[in-house]
Amino acid sequence: MDSFIRLIAIYRAASRIWAAKQIYKRASSRLKFGLWASKAAFLTFEVLLFANLPFFFFFSGVLVSAVSWAICVFLARKSAFSEEYRLYSDRIQHFYRDYQYLRYLRFRNDLQEGKYSGSIDDALRFLDEQESTEIDSKISIHPLITFLITGLVALMGVAAAHWSVEVLLYVSLFAVLGLWLGGMVIGSIRTSKSELMEFKRFLLWAKYEPLDSEQSMPYQDESSLRR
Repeated sequence: MDSFIRLIAIYRAASRIWAAKQIYKRASSRLKFGLWASKAAFLTFEVLLFANLPFFFFFSGVLVSAVSWAICVFLARKSAFSEEYRLYSDRIQHFYRDYQYLRYLRFRNDLQEGKYSGSIDDALRFLDEQESTEIDSKISIHPLITFLITGLVALMGVAAAHWSVEVLLYVSLFAVLGLWLGGMVIGSIRTSKSELMEFKRFLLWAKYEPLDSEQSMPYQDESSLRR
């Protein structure tokens, strides 16, 4: 259990928030400006939604600023982690979701530096035991959530029959933005099960991944991690 607790602390330090902060911190000055400018533009057009302006104007502004921000994030990530992309481009692109391989590299680096002592094998054994006894309730499939969403959609359908075209367009835009933002929020919420599975993946990569001295420091074996 002790090895599990010590090693999962390293894993949690390499969080998605850490990776996002590195993008804003380490990217080139030009891309930093693009990130903040596109985000500011998005918020500005959101505020203009309540002004007396043509619908197409602010809708185009929101769309262009959102796309610009996404492009800047993609380029800034390569700029901030340029050395990692040079060495592990294929792996980073394959495990791009949630910055997974970039975060793993941080995890492995902390492991090599010996910031926490522990045995990977012991942590994996305890993880397997915990996995078999884990209780994880998914709120997204709860009947009450399904009932509330169905009721909301039904009410919106009845109300829409009495709306003008302009109001309908505004509501549709809010719905699209709400779904997009909601998807981002829901996607950022991770269950304990998904966290443990990713942690297990990191441990297995660190244990079995062949490394060479040209790309990274040699991995410390189990005996070197025991203290």
